[in-house]
Amino acid sequence: MEVLSKILAKRFEDSPSFKFHWRCDKIKLSHLCFADDLIMLCHGSLSSARVVKAALDEFSLLSGLHANHAKSNNFTSGVSHTINQQLINLFGYTVGSLPIRYLGIPIISSRLRLRDCSPLMDRVAGRLASWLNRGLSYAGRLQLIVSVLTSLQVFWASYLCLPKNFLNIIEQKFRSFLWREIEGDNKGAKICWSIICLPKKEGGLGIKDLSSWNKALMIRHIWILSYGTNNLWSFWIKA
Repeated sequence: MEVLSKILAKRFEDSPSFKFHWRCDKIKLSHLCFADDLIMLCHGSLSSARVVKAALDEFSLLSGLHANHAKSNNFTSGVSHTINQQLINLFGYTVGSLPIRYLGIPIISSRLRLRDCSPLMDRVAGRLASWLNRGLSYAGRLQLIVSVLTSLQVFWASYLCLPKNFLNIIEQKFRSFLWREIEGDNKGAKICWSIICLPKKEGGLGIKDLSSWNKALMIRHIWILSYGTNNLWSFWIKA
């Protein structure tokens, strides 16, 4: 994608009609890319979009790579219906709506809701379903919770404030799996979950409290925002 970045920079320099998105103008942010995922950002005008389209066409001509129209969308805000339709005709992409998933996590303009977390919940439920009725020992189930199930939500928890009801549901699944050897077993919890989540040196089992862990990871973002010196997100927030 380095070639695309250079093409975009040259096009922007040679095209006085191009304007950056108003929230990206100060840091001159025009695109985000990772592997084969690409997000393009520009002012909501036809002239700016044409410059972006020309750059994409040039890149396609040089590399032989083309955007997958079935997986590409236009996202606009605060533009007229006429401009919106012109952008659709220009790129040939359908109109998208939030939330979308980028790098595996949802991008959303509002507070995260329980239904937005369904992909993560399905992953946890799928792992649990594959382990039930296998005669795992208590120690084995504990190790799977600590090393596998907890790590499944760490990536999401690192970037999003997860809904409290979602965390409660996930912890309930953890509790059920820990205390019940087989599906349908009605055995109840033997120890309070808050004690289970204490460090081993304090008498717990070392399972992370998901809510506290999520808060700690969010506080890390505050630190990065306050003291980060080489972070794109920090630059964008402060711009």
